[in-house]
Amino acid sequence: MSHVVNNLLSESIYQPLEKLKEFFNSNYKDTTQFFILVDDHTFEHCLPILLDKFRILEKVNIIIVESGENNKTIKTCERIWNELAAHNTERQDTLFINLGGGVVCDLGGFAAATFKRGIDFINIPTTLISMADASIGGKTGVNFNSIKNMIGVFAHPKCVFIHHDFLKSLERRQIVSGMAEILKHGLIADRELWNKCINIKDIMTEELSNIIYESLKIKQSIVVQDEMDRGIRNTLNFGHTIGHALESYSMIHDEMPITHGEAVASGMIMETFIANQMRILSDSDFQSIKTGILRFFMPYKMNTKGISELISLMANDKKNQQESINIQMLHAIGVMPQKSYHKKEIIYDSLNNYLSLQH
Repeated sequence: MSHVVNNLLSESIYQPLEKLKEFFNSNYKDTTQFFILVDDHTFEHCLPILLDKFRILEKVNIIIVESGENNKTIKTCERIWNELAAHNTERQDTLFINLGGGVVCDLGGFAAATFKRGIDFINIPTTLISMADASIGGKTGVNFNSIKNMIGVFAHPKCVFIHHDFLKSLERRQIVSGMAEILKHGLIADRELWNKCINIKDIMTEELSNIIYESLKIKQSIVVQDEMDRGIRNTLNFGHTIGHALESYSMIHDEMPITHGEAVASGMIMETFIANQMRILSDSDFQSIKTGILRFFMPYKMNTKGISELISLMANDKKNQQESINIQMLHAIGVMPQKSYHKKEIIYDSLNNYLSLQH
């Protein structure tokens, strides 16, 4: 299955990946330089497929970065900027192509958007999480001082191509990780999608294709309403306040850090615990959410000594207000959550409750 999402701030248009050549001819016929950003994984497994399909990319300049969230940094951006500068890259005759997962899309989008005040870029996501989330919406950025996406800008790709076959190169853990954002979209906007997700028989099959499409439509519809993230788009942060802190904590302490999806999945359990404790979310919906997420994700293992550090990491979240931590409070499955600020004490309770799931 292949689709193209065209003009992200208007009605989405989906076409086969083979339309990439037509897209080039219509929009970049006179372009003299193409750059493709890949990580070591997509260089080996995805780039050969792309180059074989599109001869127009024969003279492309390839930039390889190391895979992993730890490499989504300003230092890696400097390498990309140096490569662009070495080729005397100009704004008007260049197209930058991000071929990879969320790290590549975030990092490459930021590097392209900031080089000479912005060069055109497109995203070709190769992981489930980037197809459902990172490749669309215009949020680009890098991590700084171990804080997720501390530095970034809004910059939309000119086009996003989604090619389901790239998922075949992934380990099961990476595909499962991508389910977190799809589950999130179901929880905040579509109970039917949530039910489809938690009842899917095998995520390694084509059964996943329609679910990706439905998830993508939900994010797209929200972005269209609130491009700059000042209102309804905040709902997409559900699970991310605690999730981002957990992801940053893991990057600091774990030899093999948890994935973004694993962190968000944990964050959704903890944030729905808070909603349930405050009697905003029903017991039945909370149990459904916890059971559904734990079907895909094992609890992250840490000890109680890490809770204070997690709270400190959450305090750095750009969405906070004074001493209170911003949480998207879910009222019911399929209903848009609402922003709510909470003192640290109830966050402690949610973390302690989550740690009890390890046993």
